[in-house]
Amino acid sequence: MYRWTRWIAAALFCAAASPAWAQPGDAAQDGIYIIFDASNSMWGELPDKSRKIEVAKKVLGDFVGGEFPDRELALRIYGHNRPGDCADTSLVVPFAAPGEAVGPIRTAVGKVTPRGKTPISRSLMAALKDFGARKGDILLISDGIETCDADPCALMEEWRASNVNIRVHVVGFGLDNVAREAMTCVAETSGAKYYDADSADGLAKALTEARQAAMSAPPEPGTPTPVPHEAGYEIKIFATDEAGRSLGVEGTATTDGQAPLAVASHHRNEVVPGTYAMELGVRTANGNLYRPVTAEVAVSEPGVTRLDVKAARPAMVRARFVMDGKDIDGALIDAYQDGAKAFSFRWFDEVFADPGTYEFRSKPNADNDLAVPGTLVGGQDTEIVFALAKTVRVAVSFTLTGGEAVKRNSELWRDGKKIYGIHASNGGRVRPGTYELRAPAALTSVTVPQIVVTAEAEQSFEFPIETGFIAVSYDPAGVYKTKPDRAFIAPAAKSQDRHYANTGKAVAVLPGDYVVQGWQNAGDFDPVAVTVAAGQTVPVMLRPKQTE
Repeated sequence: MYRWTRWIAAALFCAAASPAWAQPGDAAQDGIYIIFDASNSMWGELPDKSRKIEVAKKVLGDFVGGEFPDRELALRIYGHNRPGDCADTSLVVPFAAPGEAVGPIRTAVGKVTPRGKTPISRSLMAALKDFGARKGDILLISDGIETCDADPCALMEEWRASNVNIRVHVVGFGLDNVAREAMTCVAETSGAKYYDADSADGLAKALTEARQAAMSAPPEPGTPTPVPHEAGYEIKIFATDEAGRSLGVEGTATTDGQAPLAVASHHRNEVVPGTYAMELGVRTANGNLYRPVTAEVAVSEPGVTRLDVKAARPAMVRARFVMDGKDIDGALIDAYQDGAKAFSFRWFDEVFADPGTYEFRSKPNADNDLAVPGTLVGGQDTEIVFALAKTVRVAVSFTLTGGEAVKRNSELWRDGKKIYGIHASNGGRVRPGTYELRAPAALTSVTVPQIVVTAEAEQSFEFPIETGFIAVSYDPAGVYKTKPDRAFIAPAAKSQDRHYANTGKAVAVLPGDYVVQGWQNAGDFDPVAVTVAAGQTVPVMLRPKQTE
């Protein structure tokens, strides 16, 4: 028996020997059990800048509407209730026929807000209990590795040794190389496959392939799942701290006549036979191996040689951003030591770091350039709390005379100074208060002397701009040097301040006097003076000058 906590081992053997959770006489259908990651890191971005959680919600909602003949569906979610809680895993939709389960699954996933840690092992153990007498498969969707001092790959070895015949098909969503290796170990050790995805299309494809694999015949009770990579030689490293908590470690392995080999826990450390001197430790965000330990392991037989080591646990740090007493999305955090940046981490990350005293800096917006001191201690978890001055999200839009909506960046001013810029599409965060709104534009600049931003979390402002229009065309009988497809419009008082205008389309302008000038590349033209009233469209036809 591999080294593991006693309660897990006991639960496994009970599950394998006597499915105590099944009801007497129950003739349950086979099941597909979905475990969905709602940990804090799901706020992260994919390569196309979309949020993982938003993409995953949409794709999973579509996926469960597919065909699952002769299978029941269930859904468990972890990391969605409380930050920092390794017990945060819930069966939100028990096993039910697909037609009955799809609606509740979509509703549950649609309401999810990522908050917490990644208790994969605990979720898998709970899933085993939920299966009862059923056979079937687990479909695990995760954007990271276990963060709760357990090793799901070792758990899968326990399942295999205990003849637990449930495969765990793993879909990794936006994983880095280290996490990908670890999650591949979970899938393959259970007798299933790992599927990689880093986009909406990739996730949909991965889930489809995983469903096809899960719908294939599961192994019969008592049939051991195959052990991958038995033909070669491999060192598998399992590290724990003094309290028995799992750690991810890395380092080097050295044997006579060979160059040092980089190794890591949860990786396939493929080697040749020999005796290896290992130096292993946790890699901190500072880039250092924390108090590395040494060990020796002899590799003589094909297959996996297991190495168990005790390693020192560094300090762990995470951050919370609080506004008006509530947790909010944060920003990148930089940790400074002696005036120099030591490392950075994202607001939803938990990272190991070298012990010491730091200044943690973050600037979520223009009103919050924050610095919080903190001392990190080896073996302890520390939470850095950034308390933000209250800001609210503001969106501003405009409508021209006639009802055409236009997107335009705008600005909030006070006492002759620009305080905020508001993006045309994304809006901006501002402090409540009274401002002057300015929206510069070529021919339709607008100023609103006073707008009041309240304490409401989300606010939208829409302003009408009173305009007329100038419709420019060229005389179809004229002779031109090149195709006359553009012209220029300028305010009469600033005739040198010309603005581009396409022909064939009415150009919005504020009421007033203007000069329309032809395109010099097309010929010589006399400027045309026009006066435009609100709501009026003034046609202007440009004719080339007559040549001698």
